[in-house]
Amino acid sequence: MATRAKTKCMCVLLAFMMLSLLSVAVLSAEELEEEAFNDVDSYYNQINGYVDLYNENIDLIPGVIKTFFSNERINFYIEYSGDQTEVIGVVSSGDAAISKFVSGGIEDSTLKFYIESEVIDSVIAAPSTEAFFDAIEGIKKEGVGFSKKIKVIFINIAIKAARTFLL
Repeated sequence: MATRAKTKCMCVLLAFMMLSLLSVAVLSAEELEEEAFNDVDSYYNQINGYVDLYNENIDLIPGVIKTFFSNERINFYIEYSGDQTEVIGVVSSGDAAISKFVSGGIEDSTLKFYIESEVIDSVIAAPSTEAFFDAIEGIKKEGVGFSKKIKVIFINIAIKAARTFLL
């Protein structure tokens, strides 16, 4: 795959990170060595290295995705077997660039996404567009407040539409 095309593809998938940590898993699967994600902080540590790549290539992200994830405060809750949960907080700017990426979550989040670690691991083990969309659709998404709940409805519609056109 050409470098520019590969970068664009990676950035589009990374944009969905704002929707789910799965996009980072799919994006990075080619570059990551086969390794187990057993440490509770390992997802944060692995993804943190891709934040700069995402921000450097923000111009490759489709406008629709930017619209959904501009000026948001998102907490991702990664649920592990054994009742452990890792929280990763993301704050985005007006152009959907990641301005803050923290372990432990952020206060006053506007969106909350819940995902099981096994789902992330399965996409890393066998990355494909279909696996990515299966996982994305299985994520519990919550908006905080009425307008954010409406936004989550539109995000779910956009995911279904994207799946229809991309698969």
